[in-house]
This record gives sequence, structure tokens and C-alpha cells, in this order.
Amino acid sequence: MREKKVPIIVVHRGNQQYLRDALRCAREAGNKVILIGDETNSKDVDWIDYKACASEEYVRFEKAYEHMSSNPYKFELICFERYFLTYTYMKKNHIDECVMMDSDICLYEKVTPMSFYGVDLAISIPEQKTKYTMAASAHFSYWKIETMKKMLEFLIASYENELEDIYEKWNWHKETNTPGGICDMTLLYLFAKQYEGTILNTDEVLTPLLFDQVMSDYKNHGMEFITMKNGHTKKVFKTKEEKMCYKTTDDEIFPVLYIHAQGGDKRYIFAVSRKKTGDFWMQVGNAKFWLNRIYEKIMRCVGVEKRFNWK
Repeated sequence: MREKKVPIIVVHRGNQQYLRDALRCAREAGNKVILIGDETNSKDVDWIDYKACASEEYVRFEKAYEHMSSNPYKFELICFERYFLTYTYMKKNHIDECVMMDSDICLYEKVTPMSFYGVDLAISIPEQKTKYTMAASAHFSYWKIETMKKMLEFLIASYENELEDIYEKWNWHKETNTPGGICDMTLLYLFAKQYEGTILNTDEVLTPLLFDQVMSDYKNHGMEFITMKNGHTKKVFKTKEEKMCYKTTDDEIFPVLYIHAQGGDKRYIFAVSRKKTGDFWMQVGNAKFWLNRIYEKIMRCVGVEKRFNWK
């Protein structure tokens, strides 16, 4: 009997090379990958225009939304919008479960329902270092469609009914002059606290495959990992079985389900999406990343939207 695949849904606007590498990596692992994107990234992928996933629910949310963040208004709205786009796509295509994956993740294994131990929701809930951390991450998250629907209802109600917790947190940010504020990670954390279904905190999953919180956090999962020369990005290795892995400073090996190359670590996606390790390949990826960025800026200056397609 064939194992059921869980579709991987990525929401992204733009056609950066790291996106193409991440999509290819997930497909090569045997996954069905859907990109909810824009006109720039429609080629060579199972694609749908994000405009086709517009919904009355999101219109209602946007109307109620109150910006309480030091990050740009549009940035925060896009982060919220992906939940609505994903749900609408699932509903239209009769999909009862999915993984919502960020575009800076390199996935190395085929994902099935058993990857999440039979729960309704799987998200990353890191250690809450202060009362007002209030953060959970959906960078690689598993959703049943009914759970996603409840999440959208919670997002809308939080702003329409002026949820006290988010105003208290925002006031703390303003009083202490602390960057950040209210974002989708805040509401996801609060949703998880009141959700009555079964939840897997992927931040606590170490075996058989580690769920990577973020490549640049070398002390996650309560352990200290070997880093690259920059002193904070976890160094990537391969096992004898050609599995991508991290190593702790105690020489303990942890094969990974995926690598989350967030922020500046996107420069390493060229290498790790091709299962290349070692300083040489990281530097090759870094050079290609910056050459591509420079080329993009030049093309935009002359009115052309084009990117290298590194093979």
C-alpha cells in the first residue's frame, strides 16, 4: 500500500533563485509541492496565482487589522495573508491536510501524515524567554483544514474583539522600546494555547529526524551545535547514508528533516539544496547569491525583471 503524501504549500511573491532551489529540493525528495505565487514565478512548478485564492475572510481580516509592530505594515499583512491563501486553496481543491512551508526551507524527505504522529496541528513553539515573547512559528507547519479554519476565525476575532493579550504585549514593546510587536507568530502562539485539538511542538522533535528551528540558532533544542566560521550558523554535515545533519559540540549527530535558512542564511540554500557541505560549497553559494542580487538590481534599474537560473 502506497503511503499518502501530504501536499507542501509554499506562498511566495517573486522569483528569487533560493525559491527555485527550495522548490526543487522538496520535489526531489518525492513531495507534491504547490506554489501560491505571482506572475514572476509561474514557470516549471505546480502553480496558482495568489489572486485566485482571494477570500471574503481575508477582506474581513484586513479591515479589522490594527498595525502594532515596528516592522512595515505590508510585511506583517503578507505574513497573515498566507494562512488565508493556503486555506482557500485547500478548500477549493478539497485538500484535508497540508504542510505550509516557508520558501527558505530545504526539505530532504517525503512528508506523510505519520511525519507528524497523528496530530491535528504541528508548529514550532520555542522557549518563551519572557512573558511577552509570545511566539510560535509556522515555517514548517502541519494543518488539518478544520484547524486552519479555526485559526482564521481566531485571527479575525482577535482584532474585531480587541483581544486584550495583544494590546498588553504591544504596550510593553512601546514602554520598553523593544523592536517587534504583534505579528502572525504572536497570534499563532495564542491560538495554540487555547486550541483543544492535539498539537505537536516540532521544536521538541529530535529523532528520527530533527525539525530545524532556524539554521542561525546554534543553541536550539537545548544543545550547542558546531558552527561555521561566523560563530552562529550551524555547520551542515552528511552522514554515511548521505543524510544531511547537524553535529553537537559533543559530537552527537542529528539527521534533519529540513534546513531552515532564514534571513542572511539564504545565501547557503544553493549549496544545501544540492546536498553540498563544507566551507568551499558554502562560499560558492554565497558568491552566487550576491552575484544574483547585484544582477537583479541592475536589471531593475534598466526596467527588466530577470534573474539568473543557476543549474
